[in-house]
Amino acid sequence: MRSLPKNPSIRRSLAAGILVASGAAAQSPPADAHRGEFTAQFLLGGELVAEDAVPLVVPNANIWPVQVRWLAEDGAEVQAGDTLVEFDNSQLASQLEQLERAAVEAANQLASLEAETRSQVLEAAFELEQKEAALEKARLAAAVPAELLARKEYEKRQLDLERAALDEAAAREALDLRETSGNARVAKQEVELRKAEAAAQRARDGIAILTLTAPRAGILLVSENEDEGRTFQTGDNTWPGTTIARLPDLASMIVEAWLYDVDDGRITAGQRVTAVVDAFPSTALEGEVIDVDNIAKEITRASPRRAFRTRLRLAGLDVVRMRPGMSVKVMAETRIADALLLPRAALLWREGPGGHEAEARGADGEPRPVALGPCNALECIVLEGDAAGTGAAQ
Repeated sequence: MRSLPKNPSIRRSLAAGILVASGAAAQSPPADAHRGEFTAQFLLGGELVAEDAVPLVVPNANIWPVQVRWLAEDGAEVQAGDTLVEFDNSQLASQLEQLERAAVEAANQLASLEAETRSQVLEAAFELEQKEAALEKARLAAAVPAELLARKEYEKRQLDLERAALDEAAAREALDLRETSGNARVAKQEVELRKAEAAAQRARDGIAILTLTAPRAGILLVSENEDEGRTFQTGDNTWPGTTIARLPDLASMIVEAWLYDVDDGRITAGQRVTAVVDAFPSTALEGEVIDVDNIAKEITRASPRRAFRTRLRLAGLDVVRMRPGMSVKVMAETRIADALLLPRAALLWREGPGGHEAEARGADGEPRPVALGPCNALECIVLEGDAAGTGAAQ
């Protein structure tokens, strides 16, 4: 690691980057254009982020919206199992009380139905036993040969046998009916009990998941509440699926910066950079651009400005002192060989149809229009225009 220059004028030159040149004095003396290597620094703003982070997501407990009842402090060091977030569970707690009462009532009703069914079945079974005994008795009486009995007695015994058989069949049918109907009512009530118990268990599970604990040790980083323009805090309302905080792996920290669309192309993957964490301004870190997104996105809902997300990896990050969320300034250097260069002192500016237009005044004092590319603190690249009059070979 090395220190940045402390000279304020050098810092201002670095910060100028490759912004388009602003107006030079109209009375600047003539200066020759020349070919040479163009060097410029470009300043980019960003922050430290962790590529590997465990998200803490607002659970879906069938509550919309979900209110944050308690939230651990942003940046707090936590251990595995520590409580990090508690969401308001009063709605589920009230439901649980009602659901548990309903489950108890369903269980009591089931027990009552089972007892009633057993009693009715036992009664019907006893009735069947009596009818079976009567049938057997009638069968024995009817088995006496007719020649041993008076005709009237014999016929009476046959009728008694038929009547006893009908009574036994009716008793058997009554037993089957009581068993079938009783079992059906019990089965239906068992379903109702399972439903009531499941509903109560869902409420208990919902209450349980409304408390988020740390899955591992680390530093808690509270997420941005985009609706409020600040980090989440106690009392905020949010929605299931929202990432309310993260537990980052500090060893995976990189820089996430934003390259505004007007600066497209000025930063490329593999480019070497120098960065400074704002909290430690005296320490510069060397790094490299990992990649630049292909599509520019709006940075915030409140701003129409669009930018390309740019990821950079830095060497020598101090994970003891440096934390995700810390702001970072990134300095990238651009070099272009054999460019047609014109000192800023030779530039003139005038109002044109498209706004400010650049001209270069040659040795003869005549202004000539020029189109400029990137500029640094001292000179600009000439893209097109009559610069020959300034003395440079095209």
